[in-house]
Amino acid sequence: MSLMTDKRKYELSIIVPVTKMHGRLNNFKKMVSDISNLSIQLIVVHDVADDVTGRELKVILKNSDQTKLIEGIYGSAGEARNAGLELAESKWIGFWDSDDRPEVKQYIDLVEKTKKEGNLVGYGNFAKISCSSNKMRETKNHSTRFGNGNTLDLIKNPGIWRWIFTSEILKNTRFPSIKLGEDVCFLFSILQKIDKISTTEQIIYNYFVNDPLQTTVLLKNDARIFLVIKFMSENFVSSQRNQKIVFGLLINQFYSSLKLDTINNKASAAKLFISIFFKMNFFEKILCTKLLFQIPLKVSVL
Repeated sequence: MSLMTDKRKYELSIIVPVTKMHGRLNNFKKMVSDISNLSIQLIVVHDVADDVTGRELKVILKNSDQTKLIEGIYGSAGEARNAGLELAESKWIGFWDSDDRPEVKQYIDLVEKTKKEGNLVGYGNFAKISCSSNKMRETKNHSTRFGNGNTLDLIKNPGIWRWIFTSEILKNTRFPSIKLGEDVCFLFSILQKIDKISTTEQIIYNYFVNDPLQTTVLLKNDARIFLVIKFMSENFVSSQRNQKIVFGLLINQFYSSLKLDTINNKASAAKLFISIFFKMNFFEKILCTKLLFQIPLKVSVL
C-alpha cells in the first residue's frame, strides 16, 4: 500500500453522500477506520433529512483528522457529490456510498496503476453483497470479468464507485441535478473526453443490494429515466472517444425505459433515442446497431 500520509496534501479525495442512514452506518464506520494513516481525504456530504443521522456521523468522525463533514439540503446524491467536489484537494477523486464496503488497498492499487500508465481515469472489479433475511451473503453470480476484459458487463454495471478520476478531468464536469441516473450521465460526459482507461481485475469495491431502504430503485412509470436520456441527447458529441462504452450506456438506459408501463413512456424513450442516433456518423450508427443486439443478451446485476 503505497499512499502513506502526507500532511501537506492528500493524494486521493473520496466523496461520500449520506442521507437517512441513521442506525445503518456500520459500513461507513469501517470505511473511516480503513483510510486511517493513508493519504486519503474523506469528504462526507450529509443531505439532511432527519435529526439522527447527523449526530451519528459526528460521533463516528470526531476522532478523524482525514475527514470533512458538510451538511445541507441537496436533494439528490448528484448535488451532494457536486458540493463535495468543491472541497476536494487531491489529484485523484473517487465516489463511494456510505452503505457499501470499498476494498481500500485494491482501490489504491488502481490509483497507482492508472498513474503509472499515464491515464486520467480507471475502473476496477466489484463484488455484489446481498442484504437479505437480516444477514449478508456474497452472491455467486458476480464475475471477475467485470473489471477488465468485458466491456458489455461494464456497460450493464457502470457503478460510479468502481471508477477513479483525476481532478483535471473533472474540472468542468458536474453531476446533473436529477435524482436517478445522475452517475450514468456523469460517466457519459467524462468518457467522451478521454483517450484511454486503466483497468484492473482486482475487486476494489463491495456493493450491497436488496436493502429495502436503498434509494436506487426504478419504479414503474418513473419519468426520471427520461431525464437521463434527455441529458444524453443534449450532451452527445459525434466522433468522440470511448464510443463503445458511451453508446452502451445510452442503449442500457433506453432499454430500461422500455420496461416502464405505458406506451407513451416507451414512445417518448424511442423518440429521444432516435434523435441521438441521427446525430451519429455512419460508423457510429453501425457500432450502435451492433450494440442494440448485443446488450439485451447480457444480464444486469445492478
